[in-house]
Amino acid sequence: MTDAGWTVDQLLIEIEKATTEQWSKHQRPLLLSELGMDLTKKQGDYRPAIAPLKLRQFIATQLSNKVVIITHPRQLQKIALIPAGEDFSFEPVGGEKAGPLLREAGERIKASIWAAFVKPLAPNCNRYLDVEDKALRFQDIPNGSNSRSKSARSISSELIVDGQSKEYNPEEVAGRIKTWAAENGLLEEHLYNREASGGLPKNSFFDVFKGLSDSDLRRIEIPFDIVMKLARQ
Repeated sequence: MTDAGWTVDQLLIEIEKATTEQWSKHQRPLLLSELGMDLTKKQGDYRPAIAPLKLRQFIATQLSNKVVIITHPRQLQKIALIPAGEDFSFEPVGGEKAGPLLREAGERIKASIWAAFVKPLAPNCNRYLDVEDKALRFQDIPNGSNSRSKSARSISSELIVDGQSKEYNPEEVAGRIKTWAAENGLLEEHLYNREASGGLPKNSFFDVFKGLSDSDLRRIEIPFDIVMKLARQ
């Protein structure tokens, strides 16, 4: 890895190349998370070159005619790339089960809350979730300890199921979470992540693209300097 950093032109070439190579060798999409790590390892932090855009936003606006962004239908955090003109759909693999359920398009139960109900409970501990903590992360506190905060609420061991076990049912977990939240003063609106469809910056200009199909989006070409100006508005 060097400290030279990336230029926009270098990123455009490397992203297209990495996507094409992954597909040619394995007939599989390139995960966006893996791409980000590979770019950083190869030539340093890429983010200054595309700020304020995220990597997905950069690809969507600058490589839409060469690279297609696909998203897992249930695991919305699983985003990948394939070459334009190719086709791929995520299929459940053996033992794979759905992640945090959608309430409606663009919303899913926060991963931190979901984890509190599907991660095995540590031995000799009680599990708590602080309903006033912005991150909404759980804590496993040893029995008899008084180290929890006043706004921490207990999650009964009966509500916790190992997400890798045969007993795991995502629909039941979602129901337990909503019931627990209602009983413990956590507003339902705080349970969900809200994601802008298409992964584009949230301003009025990018809203016009929301109604377009993937094929229509791939026909759009906007100079990068114009995208950057609009993203900052």
